[in-house]
Amino acid sequence: MNFKKIGVLFLSALVLNFMFNATDVDAQKKKVDLKKITLPKKTATTKSSSKSTGNFKLPNNYKTVTIFGDSLASQSQAVALLKASNPNPRLTCSIDEIVKIYWEEAGKEGVRADLAFSQALVETGFFKYGGDVKHTQNNFCGLAATGGGVKGASFKTARIGARAHIQHLLAYGGKKPKTAIVNPRYQTAFNIRKERGFIHNWSGLNGTWAMGSNYSEKIFDVQQRMLEQENKDVSFRDIIKAERAEKKRNKKEVETPETTSVIDKAIEEGAEKNLSTEPVERVRGNEA
Repeated sequence: MNFKKIGVLFLSALVLNFMFNATDVDAQKKKVDLKKITLPKKTATTKSSSKSTGNFKLPNNYKTVTIFGDSLASQSQAVALLKASNPNPRLTCSIDEIVKIYWEEAGKEGVRADLAFSQALVETGFFKYGGDVKHTQNNFCGLAATGGGVKGASFKTARIGARAHIQHLLAYGGKKPKTAIVNPRYQTAFNIRKERGFIHNWSGLNGTWAMGSNYSEKIFDVQQRMLEQENKDVSFRDIIKAERAEKKRNKKEVETPETTSVIDKAIEEGAEKNLSTEPVERVRGNEA
């Protein structure tokens, strides 16, 4: 027998066995490491660039935010905040209806709807009332309510009351309403602001609309709380459709039947299935 040859084969077998066992150990270690991996959780709120000042959460440059402009918060966020703060508000309409009314009336006049609605929430204590003004008056901004038992103006419907509120903001900003004037103090407020100076920023309401020095801060604090609510208004499909429509209008891209079918297929098979119910961050400008 060739003992030398047998010894070499035996040693080779030992080496190979050691190598295979080491590989198995490494594989097991990798499996264990994979189990330790934690995937990041998706957030369900709209982020806002803000800071805390005293008891208020405010946008970083809130003092320059104009009365006129686009809303940052959506209607669904406004509804969610009101339901969370006061599930049983004293209103002559539903929560969804009052929010829709504000977005429509403010939108007609170019007023920031989320801040106008936030102002109404401040004025009425999230529609709890409790002061001189009664909920049946549909007076959402303390219009003509000067204290001492003076109830102020009354309006037949919630829509007319919201319209009167928006028109008062127009008077402060020196603008004429596009709708018929329903605010009994519109002209008086307009004339006063014309003499003393029109107000274009929400921060200018401090000491003018209300005597408090932090009146606008209260309004912005409510808006920031609103932005923290889940936004259900915009879906991924809506964004894709809007982008395609914009590209067509600007003639920057001409879609062929082939590219259109690819986009539609992607939406139906992937995006709509996985992202249509996800909250979407709204793009914000420098003002808020």
